Amino acid sequence: MSAMDLTQEKRSAGSQQAAQARRIRAEVKESLTFSVDCLLDVAGAARTDGPEGRAIARMPVRDLLAAMPGVGPVRAAVLMERSGISPTRRVGGLGSRQLQVLASLINERARQRDRRSLSGAGDQRG
Repeated sequence: MSAMDLTQEKRSAGSQQAAQARRIRAEVKESLTFSVDCLLDVAGAARTDGPEGRAIARMPVRDLLAAMPGVGPVRAAVLMERSGISPTRRVGGLGSRQLQVLASLINERARQRDRRSLSGAGDQRG
């Protein structure tokens, strides 16, 4: 069925569903923190039924990672490469092994960031 075959009602309903999915993905990105728990929560939500689960499942992993504080597009690409995740993979397509590897890399990154902030705090003179 082509777009020309759709009735105005079906086009309108599809447009509303697409807008709802974009809102859900935007809310998920805004709520992210730099933590494994948050990442695993989002991945778990992608496996639920309903419009929210479908919207999250269709979100590209690179967009999810890039939305995390301290992770931009370049670091997201590096994390995905080191985890063995395809650049085009979506959250719903992540396997448990890929999630575990990604979680360990994020934990490692968080520990490095914490060590730097702790060592930098002692160097400040007031």
